[in-house]
Amino acid sequence: MKFPKNATKKQVLGEFRTGGIVAAAKQVIAVKGFAAATMDEIAEAAQIAKGTIYLYFKSKNSLFEAVITSIMERLVAQVQEIQQSSKPPKEKIRRILKAMLEMLDAEQAFFRVYVSEFPCLLPRSAEGSTTVIDLDQDFVTAIAEVLAEGMQTGDFITEEPRKVAYVLRGMTRAVAIHKMIEHSSESVLAALPLLSNLVFQGLAPPLKRAKSGTPRPR
Repeated sequence: MKFPKNATKKQVLGEFRTGGIVAAAKQVIAVKGFAAATMDEIAEAAQIAKGTIYLYFKSKNSLFEAVITSIMERLVAQVQEIQQSSKPPKEKIRRILKAMLEMLDAEQAFFRVYVSEFPCLLPRSAEGSTTVIDLDQDFVTAIAEVLAEGMQTGDFITEEPRKVAYVLRGMTRAVAIHKMIEHSSESVLAALPLLSNLVFQGLAPPLKRAKSGTPRPR
């Protein structure tokens, strides 16, 4: 956790306190589900009084959004770092896929709740906040910029980058959903070779696809 150089002691303590509450909320919600989890249980897990939670979060909805935000912030930072690196576009996409799978692997219990109780899988905003939606857009934008770079270099077919970015995100989530539905013991990350093959063969321009021996779609 990083703090500004001019952060006051009160601000630092507040950040640590909210971090502990968010971690406790994620733990309780992952086990109980969002609907069944109570603020009393979250307070007990965080080892604080329930009233203290309300000093930082107005409701369970806003606390749930804070959990999603904490997960998304880490993933977006990773993806943006990859996007800004000097690696070739194809390697950037491979690393982005890996980062997404690693996140889904690490957060699979919470993701199961999110899928079960919020099946539309759209970023939800509690009480008018746009934080989650903004993070989601930053995430898609970073992927789209890598795709646009690959299209300019001729590594990828020319399509609308943001549309393809949403497709890649959907494919990655589908791997985690498959694991959840099929009760697979295999790590989500184990699907990286399959996912990479599907993505790169699909993104390859027809000429490169022909050279690799992959049949062209009819």
